[in-house]
Amino acid sequence: MATITRNETGTLTLIFRDGYKAEFKQPTETVLAQSMTNPKNLAFHAVDVLIDQCLIVGDKSLLKQKVAYLRQIEEVADDLFGKVPCSLAWDEDLATFEFLDGKMIILKPVTRQVYADAQAKTRNNRLNAVRHVLNNCWHSGDDEIKKSAGHLLGFVEIMEEYLDYTGEKLGNS
Repeated sequence: MATITRNETGTLTLIFRDGYKAEFKQPTETVLAQSMTNPKNLAFHAVDVLIDQCLIVGDKSLLKQKVAYLRQIEEVADDLFGKVPCSLAWDEDLATFEFLDGKMIILKPVTRQVYADAQAKTRNNRLNAVRHVLNNCWHSGDDEIKKSAGHLLGFVEIMEEYLDYTGEKLGNS
């Protein structure tokens, strides 16, 4: 697997197994959205977006043509985006998401209509569904989470658990 080093300038150096190095700028929420589009039968689409939008130093053609490089970038994509894992806890009828960096959001339960609308938005881009849920179920928390690629990735990872909750005190309407 490739390794990532965060530079003093905020850029990221990716060192591949064979020693080749490439430098990337930190991907934004917009780059995350582009990488999560659903093109049919397009292998390495998300990696292509990362290379096209964030590569600062390195041979773009080499990185895009060699499957070994593409796979290594794919393996560390969460780290490139700065994914921030989070945990989920329920209190009465609110869901609290605590991110590893100390940030937090509190969401109301998803309604049937919000879920249906989110599913419709997923057809074009999975991040649209996440944005829709956050915007429609928001109760309180750190607003910057809505625009942070790393926090959004952490939320995506636990969103299914949030959607599936059906405890005694909380029924999805």
